[in-house]
Amino acid sequence: MNSNIKDRCIWIRQHYKIKLPDAIIAATSSIEAGIPLISSGQGFGSINELNFLFLEKTPVP
Repeated sequence: MNSNIKDRCIWIRQHYKIKLPDAIIAATSSIEAGIPLISSGQGFGSINELNFLFLEKTPVP
């Protein structure tokens, strides 16, 4: 983890009160990868600065 990700992770935790592992994922996605984060967890949706795509779970018939 570089200092940019660490600083962004701290900022995300201070502003959104999410768990550390989720903050690391969000910070890495938004800074390093610059790609949308795709997840079935709705907690990432509250982070306005994150390009987040919600993956809805569908039951298998």
